[in-house]
Amino acid sequence: MRVFYRGLASLEVGLLSDARDQFVRASELAPREPAIHANLAVARVGVGDDGGATTALETAYALAPDSAAVAFLQGQLASFSGRSEEAVAQYRRAAALDADHEQARFALAQELERGGAEPDLPEARRWLEEVLARRPDNLAVLLERARWAARTEDGDVLDDTIERLTQRSAAWPELAMEQLQGLSEAAAGGDLGRAATMAQLLRNVLVRTPAFREDLAVVSVSAEQIAAPLMRFLAMPSPPSTAAAPDRTLAYVAERIQPVAQGTVEAAALAIVPGGEDGTPAIVATAGETVRRVGRADAGPEIPFPGGGPATGPAAEALLPLDWNGDYRMDLAVVGASGFGLLTRNEDGEFEQNTPVPANDIDMGSLAGYGAWAADIEMDGDLDIVHGPLDAAPWVLRNNADGTFEAVRPFPAVAGLRGFGWGDLDVDGDPDAVLLDAAGGVHPLENLQAGRFGGWPAWEASRPVVALALGDLNADGVLDVVTLDAAGQVSRTSWNDGTWDREP
Repeated sequence: MRVFYRGLASLEVGLLSDARDQFVRASELAPREPAIHANLAVARVGVGDDGGATTALETAYALAPDSAAVAFLQGQLASFSGRSEEAVAQYRRAAALDADHEQARFALAQELERGGAEPDLPEARRWLEEVLARRPDNLAVLLERARWAARTEDGDVLDDTIERLTQRSAAWPELAMEQLQGLSEAAAGGDLGRAATMAQLLRNVLVRTPAFREDLAVVSVSAEQIAAPLMRFLAMPSPPSTAAAPDRTLAYVAERIQPVAQGTVEAAALAIVPGGEDGTPAIVATAGETVRRVGRADAGPEIPFPGGGPATGPAAEALLPLDWNGDYRMDLAVVGASGFGLLTRNEDGEFEQNTPVPANDIDMGSLAGYGAWAADIEMDGDLDIVHGPLDAAPWVLRNNADGTFEAVRPFPAVAGLRGFGWGDLDVDGDPDAVLLDAAGGVHPLENLQAGRFGGWPAWEASRPVVALALGDLNADGVLDVVTLDAAGQVSRTSWNDGTWDREP
């Protein structure tokens, strides 16, 4: 049902009135689907219609009385309205209906603790320990456990929790390390009142880090949401994600590119740059000395290519189309054996030499390399350039959006970049990186956000890899790393529940 998913999309971006209207329409089309009424309740609460939300949620419950998802939503909305006893009852029901509902257990523990009644604290602690048993390294759960252990003067549990937190602290900011040290000292000195305060202060610092936010999202609803909507139908079958039927009438016709007026152009690297003023893409080529337009009578000016002579001719990745300056005109980055350059597109659609200025202390000569790839490494909205030197660790030319860049090296373990992939491999909402080094080794890296990456287990390959790309080959909704090895073998590898699933 299209309107159901439109409503979900509207909820996600905060268009609450539109979401309400979409779910009202969906409820008219499928009045027996409880997920629609549940999400209508979420939208109505968002626009201040508490009475309408109650009615919609009662309808969802009547249609699905044994749904843990509906019970959890009832608990969330009751908690939001300050009805703590009702929230506790609904969270208990959700936990009883679904033994794997971690968010219900975590919410129940927090709701009981907020109630402040001493008889409820052992039950709250039990629910928290259930979540911890499933998520032993979850920062959000560990910090709650540390605070509660200090509050209840359970020194052994507090010491165990501090040890677990210390094991996860390698990439924490300096202020968080100071707070962790203060927590450890308070616990060692038996000052558990101060330890409870330090645990809360540590949480306040870590809440700004990507690692904590990712862990919190596993066990709790986002603070930006009143309640979490139901993402799938409960009664009706959810539509499967399937590819459209192939268009077997599609055909490609080879057309010879017209040479420029001066004659045939030999090319070692070629790029198609979309978006000229008339909508016609520009075809750009280089043989290692100049960069020039091909396929039209007027080739325009010849722009020097940063090559190094015939022995070090350009790679296929030496020309990279991207919109570097955010003017909706595609530019062209060029990388060769003697350096790096950027050709920006002017209003007439022609390319001009306009290499950005480094904002940090870097020798532009050190940007000689093999090729370049585009990615928004910090996810700040500006495309960066991943630059591959011939035999050193890759550079990322971080786009400052002011005509300058900062050269950083977030992938120090990779020598001689020869291929780069950028996509969400672990389905957590942010793109991850896959790098191919000069020796044919593949390096998959998890995006920890803010320009930081963590290593994943490498997979064993019997032969060096010569090329890689990302794509969902088996249409399961998970991106695969597709590799071609030196013997011509194509393989598919995907991240599956903490391990790599590899098929030739």
